[in-house]
Amino acid sequence: MYPLLLSPLSDRVCSATRGLDSSTALEFATALRTATDLRGITTAFAAYQASESVYNLFNKVCLIYEGRMAYFGPMNLARQYFIDLGFEPANRQTTPDFLVAVTNPDARIVRGGFENRAPRTADDFARRYLESDIATINEQDMDAYRKSFVGKGNLAESYSRQVQEEHASTARKGSSYIVSIPMQTRALIARRFHILKGSMAAQAAQVL
Repeated sequence: MYPLLLSPLSDRVCSATRGLDSSTALEFATALRTATDLRGITTAFAAYQASESVYNLFNKVCLIYEGRMAYFGPMNLARQYFIDLGFEPANRQTTPDFLVAVTNPDARIVRGGFENRAPRTADDFARRYLESDIATINEQDMDAYRKSFVGKGNLAESYSRQVQEEHASTARKGSSYIVSIPMQTRALIARRFHILKGSMAAQAAQVL
């Protein structure tokens, strides 16, 4: 599972791609997607502005509006969900920008005939979502997860055993890190060496 968290207020979201250019942000999101698939884990990714390419990497998207959940469900259904609510995407507007725009009274475009029916406040959006079929599907997914995994002692024991097996013998006992500080230091030195090796021309130019 790889859900994306979108919020219209950048100062309230710790965006994972803040300060990165579009290509680097895509590489970072792709790396997380790969790790998520390989490890079979759930990774939550928060972003204020995401490109269409980054958006398409995710399974689900969660849209937050003034602290309320305006949408949480499959990413490929989000655009049509808000169109059905009465909003119109701007010309050539990406899906992430459209989702964020519907939570901004000055940016959203209401479709003709929906002036009195489209939600306006954060409470309206949250209420309409809870009444939607997508919310019902999510509830069913959560119930299925609880029945399969919650309260299963054998799964907890298996997880604890796996953590212990992955924990390096030289790492500090009780630490949440599975490798020791010397191992982390060696890995960082090796990483820096490979970076320098890959850009020898740039390094030589700086020296000269």
